[in-house]
Amino acid sequence: MSYSCVTIPIMRRLRSLLLVLPLAIAVGCQSTAVQIGGKNRPKRYNAIVSLSPSTTEIVASMAYSAKLVGRTAADNYPMSVAKVTVVASVKPDYEMIATLKPDMVLYDADLYGPSDIEKIKALGADTWVMDAKTVDSYLDQVRRLGSMLAAETNTASYVDKVYGARSAAQAEAKEPKPKVAIILPGQGTEHMIAGANSFYADVLKSVGATVVGPEAEKFVNVNPEWFISQNPDAIVIGVNKADPPSANEAVMSLLKDPR
Repeated sequence: MSYSCVTIPIMRRLRSLLLVLPLAIAVGCQSTAVQIGGKNRPKRYNAIVSLSPSTTEIVASMAYSAKLVGRTAADNYPMSVAKVTVVASVKPDYEMIATLKPDMVLYDADLYGPSDIEKIKALGADTWVMDAKTVDSYLDQVRRLGSMLAAETNTASYVDKVYGARSAAQAEAKEPKPKVAIILPGQGTEHMIAGANSFYADVLKSVGATVVGPEAEKFVNVNPEWFISQNPDAIVIGVNKADPPSANEAVMSLLKDPR
């Protein structure tokens, strides 16, 4: 998922940073090359199942020597993932995942509850969870996972790109700080907003914005009266990279919401 700014645009560098920061990230590789520090990797990962769109995007676009064998029905970027077996819709199909015999299963902590996480771990494959709440902790997870999966070069390049985008955005920060909200529009009136303690809230804060959102670490339902009272300067809306906002029914439902 990418993000595009609507209503009052904030800063063009914020758009660049959001484009290089998916909701979560994971990478993989099958090499058994020596790690930095001289230690051999204990295991080689050949088959990976990804249970979130953003982890799928990174595996497919960065971990070229790893084979992505399973994805969710929502994963549609890059286009190459269209040929990968769908193993999750609303919930993962654990029997199907088991038949694929993955070496590793990647998942986003924000997308699954304790029951599902227990089932994921019961599959017998190694697991990697993305649960960062800040940009810096997220990049640390990227580095550690990249080192474990022999993807140091690609992950280092990605991390540098994120740091560069953040530095450029900070250099263009405005005063007073713009008040910005991140919205995931739903059909009709069921929209969600990123909590002020969420990962994407930290992205906004790190580039000079004041976050409009409730005290929460995840996306929660929007209270229209409260939201209007906050009078944000800008709204960032999640859309499919492949589609213009005007082609997204949920986005248009938000823009046309009379409230």
